Amino acid sequence: EPREQYTVGVDDMLNISVQGYDNLKTTATVTSDGSISFTYIGLVYVKGLTLPEIEKELTKRLSSYLKYPVVSVTLSTYKSMKFFVYGEVKSPGRYILEDNVTVLKAISAAGGITPDGLFGSIKLRRKQKGKNEYKEINLDLKNTKESSSNCDMPIETEDILVIERSRNFFVYGEVMRPGKFTLEDNTTV
Repeated sequence: EPREQYTVGVDDMLNISVQGYDNLKTTATVTSDGSISFTYIGLVYVKGLTLPEIEKELTKRLSSYLKYPVVSVTLSTYKSMKFFVYGEVKSPGRYILEDNVTVLKAISAAGGITPDGLFGSIKLRRKQKGKNEYKEINLDLKNTKESSSNCDMPIETEDILVIERSRNFFVYGEVMRPGKFTLEDNTTV
């Protein structure tokens, strides 16, 4: 259940309500120092907490002011769930991770692959759970039909997609079209 596991991050927006107290209904944005502000109790540090943990903390603090408060916290937007696309794409950078983003959707969110990256390689760096290291997965988008599992692979938060430049070769001399060409698989002399 994502609600139990998702930990709140900076820029996330939380909807907070207290049963029977409509005036306390609030949408709070997690500030850059990781806290939100709530009526009566002021600043509450929430970064890295799950929604049930935040409910518990607010309930505990509010019980000094209200009798048996029942607090519910839901996510309004997941700003901190993000992925990155770098390399040969039109708009490299950081993107907000919405539902069902696949490798292909991630690349198209970044404006698609540039001509220099068309026959390049694509690597997905994925953070290992609980560790500060990344596992690298090589993706093959050239033979999309055979390896569609690669393109349909769901993106996870903090994933980094890198589209590498294709390898080029040059032909000069007495030929019809001298110049730079992209090295595709199985190119022969």
